[in-house]
Amino acid sequence: MAARFFPGWIVVGAAFLAMFVAFGAMYGFAAFFRELEREFAASRADVSLVFSLSGFLYFAIGALTGSLADRYGPRLVVGAGMALIAAGMFLASRADTLQAVYLTYGIGVGLGVGFVYVPAIGTVQRWFERRRGLASGIAVAGIGVGTLVVPPLAGWLIGLAGWRNAYVILAVASLLLGLVAAALLDHS
Repeated sequence: MAARFFPGWIVVGAAFLAMFVAFGAMYGFAAFFRELEREFAASRADVSLVFSLSGFLYFAIGALTGSLADRYGPRLVVGAGMALIAAGMFLASRADTLQAVYLTYGIGVGLGVGFVYVPAIGTVQRWFERRRGLASGIAVAGIGVGTLVVPPLAGWLIGLAGWRNAYVILAVASLLLGLVAAALLDHS
């Protein structure tokens, strides 16, 4: 007798993909650092503030986004987060000042990651009792894979197409992959 496939594993895969996209977008910022310094004649500290703002927001809104996911479901909340991430990167590609990058990437990506992390991981938790630790570990591994893969990919895209076009490409890829992940997050 063949074992039945447990649909919770699809949710784990979706959460892995969501973590990959969200944290890849956030930590992919490292590849853009020098380009932003040059483009805006900015100091390292000024450029670092973009990432700091993003990180602060992602941690600060976890309780709010978890509550929103409980109320409206993870698909909507994570989908909104992916849209914020993509919008933040796309609008950063059009920035004409570093302050505009603070507003677009710093706030957009920071809020977006905050809208993705807690709802996606919380959804995995609902599906598992017996193998909850394993399932959560696999889902959260998407963070590590995203932070490993996206920065070098972003660097390659910058070399190929320039930093502005690299942000546009990453924004489109993040939106497409992120919405697939969001659509598969079922919190039954």
